[in-house]
Amino acid sequence: MVIRFASDGSILGHRGLSGDKIYSVSATAIGLVTVCYFDLNFFKWSLKVNHELAYNLMVFFAEELGQAEQKMHDLALLPVKERVKKALIKLREQFGCDSEGYLDIALARQDMAQYVGTTYETLFRTLNELQDERVILLDGKRIKLLDEPIVAETIRSS
Repeated sequence: MVIRFASDGSILGHRGLSGDKIYSVSATAIGLVTVCYFDLNFFKWSLKVNHELAYNLMVFFAEELGQAEQKMHDLALLPVKERVKKALIKLREQFGCDSEGYLDIALARQDMAQYVGTTYETLFRTLNELQDERVILLDGKRIKLLDEPIVAETIRSS
């Protein structure tokens, strides 16, 4: 299951702070990345002495929890087409667009299907419906959002 996508400056592995438990989540790079690693003991010491860092991390955790709750809400209550539109908006906000207006991330359809909580076949059918409705334009793995009002309405109504 794809939980989320990370972009420049994103934090990964932070939920491994909770004790001596084995952190069972993994990450897969779909492009070139630079990874920074902090020794756990050093990081815990830094949190104890740097109250601003501890506060900012707490805010980060709260925001991430809110996003996780929203995603669970969406998975439970939104139809697949609305989840796909919402995911496309989120990907555009996170990764931006290239010079031609396509999302600046090329995702395998299987990864996108896992991200929106559906099957590959359902995602494929939904993307084709959205293209037929002129909401998006598909070019291989590339996706361009065409009809902003329709996509934006998905965000407001959910």
